[in-house]
Amino acid sequence: MIHNRHCAPWHPALGWIEHYQTKFNKFLERPVSFPLKQTTLPARRYLDAFAYGAKVVHATSKKGDPAADLNGLLAAHARQMVAMGYHFILRTLLGYVSMSMPVLRQNVTHWIKDLGWTGTASPGGRELFGG
Repeated sequence: MIHNRHCAPWHPALGWIEHYQTKFNKFLERPVSFPLKQTTLPARRYLDAFAYGAKVVHATSKKGDPAADLNGLLAAHARQMVAMGYHFILRTLLGYVSMSMPVLRQNVTHWIKDLGWTGTASPGGRELFGG
């Protein structure tokens, strides 16, 4: 991430960002616990089941069989509950990202406005995560 390459190693923002990055990544590897209490499917595979298994994204997953995962979810649970699980995953991941964005934006805005770095006055996701 561009922020971590340019932020001073002693700056507390690094620890803040790493904390939420770790939570984000660990969440992807844990089984989805809401609303489907019985599933052992990790969040990453659950997301793949929707994207690849439902053929929303035209690619193949590198791990497992997304179509089989989606069919298994739909066979074991009501369609609405499976959709709620997907929504829960997205909301949780967005929560981790939203905890990082203000810190990233504050630092990058300071670098642009106060230090004369090239960039937009109010950096968005592309400026914050790109590069």
